[in-house]
Amino acid sequence: TIVGKNNQLFIAYNNQEFAANNIITVKFADILSLRKKYLVRNYNKLSYADIVIPNTISIEDYISILQEDPNVLSIDLNSYGEYTSATSYERWQRKE
Repeated sequence: TIVGKNNQLFIAYNNQEFAANNIITVKFADILSLRKKYLVRNYNKLSYADIVIPNTISIEDYISILQEDPNVLSIDLNSYGEYTSATSYERWQRKE
């Protein structure tokens, strides 16, 4: 769950809150087409890419835009927080 406090976004997970950053991890069906459409920080051959969220839009609005893209298979929110074996705490995944 995304929580806003004092102009900062937090991801609430497991009774804790972690500061959200401006990068989300997205799995794409076609990794090559995304580089023309989104600001890609890095990507791998498994079709995952770290996408930088522009400062001109909220995380929630940007995720809504990504969810409309049929090339997007899943979205993982990243945050700063305690070390775990998971890379993020929230995931949206396209239903087949």
